[in-house]
Amino acid sequence: MEAGGHSIRETYVLTRETGEICARILRRLACYADSQPGGFFFTGERGVGKTHLLRYLGTFLENLSDPEWAVFEPFLPDNAQPRVPVNSLFINIPEDPSVPLGRFLAAQLRTPKPSAPGVSEKPEADLSEEEFAALIPEAVSEQAMRSVGMLVLDNISRRLDRIATPESLEREFRLLKIVTDSFAPSGVLVVLIMDEQHLKWEDATGIQLTLMNSLGDSCDFIWLSRNHIVEIIASALASKNDGQKLAIRGILNRLRKKLPYFGTKAENFIDLYPIHPDVFYSLFRLRSLLPGFSPLRFVQGAIDAMSGEPAERLVTLDFLFDRIVDDLRASGKYTSLLYAYDRLQQEIVPFLKPAVQARAQLLLKGIAFLSICESQPPSVRALTNSLLIYHDADFLPSYSMTSAILMELEQKGGKYLVAEGEKQDRRYRLLDSSNRLGFPTVRDLLANEDEFALQFPLLVYEWLHSEIPDWNPDTTARALRNSQSLVSPAPGELNAPRGLVFFKSIFDPIWSPEDLVSLEESPFPWILLILSPFERFYEFEQAFRELSSGLSRLIVWHPDIPTLDETGQLRKLAAERYDLELNRPPKATSAEKEGWNKARLEAGEILQSLYVQRGRLMTASVQFSIGDEIKKQRLSGFIAGHLVFLQDAFEAGLAGSGLPQAGVAARDLESEKQWLHWAALLAGRDAIRDSNPDEAKKQVIDWWTHVESSGLAGGLVELPDSLLTIQFWDYVKSFGTYLELLRPAMIRLREGDQTFEETMAQVARSFNLEEDRLQKWKQSLENLRGFIRWVSGFERACNYLYSAVPTGQQALERIRSQLLASLDRPEHFLDALNRDTFEQRFLQFKKGYVDYYCRVHDSALHIAGREGKTESKLDHAALRNLEMLSNLPFADENYLNRVRIIGKWVEANQCDFPVLEILESYPRCYCSFNPAGNTHLRESVTQMNAIIQDGVQYFRNILRRCKTRVIQGLKTMNVDDLHARQIAALLSQRRMVPLEPRTVEILNRIIQKNSKNFQAQIRSLR
Repeated sequence: MEAGGHSIRETYVLTRETGEICARILRRLACYADSQPGGFFFTGERGVGKTHLLRYLGTFLENLSDPEWAVFEPFLPDNAQPRVPVNSLFINIPEDPSVPLGRFLAAQLRTPKPSAPGVSEKPEADLSEEEFAALIPEAVSEQAMRSVGMLVLDNISRRLDRIATPESLEREFRLLKIVTDSFAPSGVLVVLIMDEQHLKWEDATGIQLTLMNSLGDSCDFIWLSRNHIVEIIASALASKNDGQKLAIRGILNRLRKKLPYFGTKAENFIDLYPIHPDVFYSLFRLRSLLPGFSPLRFVQGAIDAMSGEPAERLVTLDFLFDRIVDDLRASGKYTSLLYAYDRLQQEIVPFLKPAVQARAQLLLKGIAFLSICESQPPSVRALTNSLLIYHDADFLPSYSMTSAILMELEQKGGKYLVAEGEKQDRRYRLLDSSNRLGFPTVRDLLANEDEFALQFPLLVYEWLHSEIPDWNPDTTARALRNSQSLVSPAPGELNAPRGLVFFKSIFDPIWSPEDLVSLEESPFPWILLILSPFERFYEFEQAFRELSSGLSRLIVWHPDIPTLDETGQLRKLAAERYDLELNRPPKATSAEKEGWNKARLEAGEILQSLYVQRGRLMTASVQFSIGDEIKKQRLSGFIAGHLVFLQDAFEAGLAGSGLPQAGVAARDLESEKQWLHWAALLAGRDAIRDSNPDEAKKQVIDWWTHVESSGLAGGLVELPDSLLTIQFWDYVKSFGTYLELLRPAMIRLREGDQTFEETMAQVARSFNLEEDRLQKWKQSLENLRGFIRWVSGFERACNYLYSAVPTGQQALERIRSQLLASLDRPEHFLDALNRDTFEQRFLQFKKGYVDYYCRVHDSALHIAGREGKTESKLDHAALRNLEMLSNLPFADENYLNRVRIIGKWVEANQCDFPVLEILESYPRCYCSFNPAGNTHLRESVTQMNAIIQDGVQYFRNILRRCKTRVIQGLKTMNVDDLHARQIAALLSQRRMVPLEPRTVEILNRIIQKNSKNFQAQIRSLR
């Protein structure tokens, strides 16, 4: 054995799972060089130790007399050890798809010791499949001369990740099939090592389907889970006695008090301690980023490093990041992300309050690690749990503290961080800083946030002046740093009263209550507040909403937040303009003019998108998307229409003008009959038309109270975000808009601040005096009312569908696919008929799913115990026969002992949860059973049945060799027919019948009389 083999032996820990895998392989090699029935797909996550396990097993196959073979005794029958020593051949498949696989394998399989992939020059073209198949028999003969019994093809998944076309993928699998099928007749077991992601049914990837079509009949599957690493940690690297486990559970309970959403299972936490569960799961994702990273080696080093730390200190993500950051830098793949991390650590953290600097460093390490390793940015809550950030004072909320630190990092280092979401669900990741490098010297100035904030308004002012020529903001340097205002009439209304256009600078604070009082008392009929796209909306969004609702003559023009690409483009355009102003010659050349005009056009397109297509207007009673409403109008005309509306209301003294005057009714609603008619339409009560205004007022207020109690007054705020798609919004936006228009009027009517006549005038005007529009809105009201009542059950159904495991049942999966497809069109559920259809289909799916899950759950996890229920799984009759035969004199109890060892493990993994009751509300049992992954229990029972049969056969062989003496003993003892027939069946080649204790007693007496003869036969079979 080579030195490397000794090293593997000394450090390897054989677990139950790896022991069973070794046993499966050894049973295949027991009759080397008899023909193999096929190869093995050996799969599992990257880093779980698939290759390492096979190299460990290979050290035993070389030396059958090694005393350490005893380690396999709990898993392996005596006759499963190979009859002759065999060698193992490991070949690493080249990752680069440009290296022809056929030529590579042909060369490697005919070379005594394979070289590393890529050492030889790449041939121009690959072999055809026929040429490759013609060369393989020579390789088979050569490896047979070297007594190669196990051929391992490793690193296949890294090559698959780089293959671009399905045709290439299918061809490579056919080549692997040729190798597997060619070596099998010579007794060579071919093991193909592949990552779990390519073989899991849940993914249903093209690789998986192609693989099953090409190799499914040539290979069986072996799956190595990460659970065996957990077992190594719990039993060898960090074993715990009962007292220590109790103390660790106490640590978990204390953590849960400080971190209420720390949801890891207690058993898992105890087994992995002191490794944080989030760190453990991250280790296997790291292997795809750093191929040389060893999860188990890291765990061992981390446990050693924590030996002198306080008991409540765990190995968290920051510890892991510190250990791998140098490797990440050396890889060269994450330079831009690590650049952002370094800038935050060097430029921002040192200037935070000393009390939070250490936690800020932890958070940045967690964000950096997860930005590199995860597809989804971590939330405030996830970071707090993963890094165990809490304060010793129980009264201080840990998640709020983390949120406050992250918000400060975001404000001061926003150019290196990307954030989205709100409160504890706000997510953070590092910003790719590669697009910030390489600017010319002048443009470097604009990388500074303050400088860019000064230059950007020029782009806005010039664009707005091109759209609304009547408004011409000041573009001098002094005006750029401050907010500025224009006193001007609405666009196109030269002789109309003048209003106030206010351009807010991001450097200036939001208006104070005193400012609002001054503006309320001002003579302006309207006030337009124009915000910057780079305003701190994450901080002031609510304040702007309150501002618009607190000042009745105010319209807030709210642009959308620019994307990362748009921000970069605006920075570039602002830099170009800055260059032009800084270096402008006395007369600009035509080329310079053309360049600036092109840049200004590009800036205009982005600003048009931010302010118009995606922007919105907010008033005291409504907010709406400009892009949805403007249609083909010019921007100046659209803005003017809304300003004139406020101007007319101000002059008429109507609600919304800021100067309500009792008794003033709309000019187009002059009669009481019209007021009552609109009240009847609004409340949906025809009797109102024949009543008086006082009675009508009561009924309208009663109608609004009913709307509020039904939850509709909150509009769409309470609906799940997943439903608020663009299409859904298109269907229901009119509902929300008109509801917002009606709300202040209804509140004023109920509070007595507005007359019935004024309210009905405002209602009619809100619907543009169109009765059909009001009727359509009332219909959407009814649809939405039913939808809101239904939506909570709908959410539960959606969660059930998303969480349900794949069943592989065609009819059931078709229903699931149809239901999931319908979720993409939530607007259809506004129709009651579509809601009923969804419910019926979901109940149909749920019934079929529950039946399937219960069946496979019972099959996998109720496979030992009650004989009547499990008779088709565990052969209880044969087990009783083996137990009785094991009581014979000189009997070998090894078979029975192995069955009992495996049986104990199977029984320990049974599930006693009320699965049917659980599936009513959640699609998985609390034992986390997954039909695709929990095959090891069934395999264990299959193994038990095989051992039972081998054991019974062993005893039958002994008795057959002494058949003559048994028959003579039966005649001498004059045994009755019943027991004689049982013994006759035992001696024959026919199926056995269940033995009775009396039968075994008879055999005992016969064996005792002929003990020497029986002992000789037993020795001959060993």
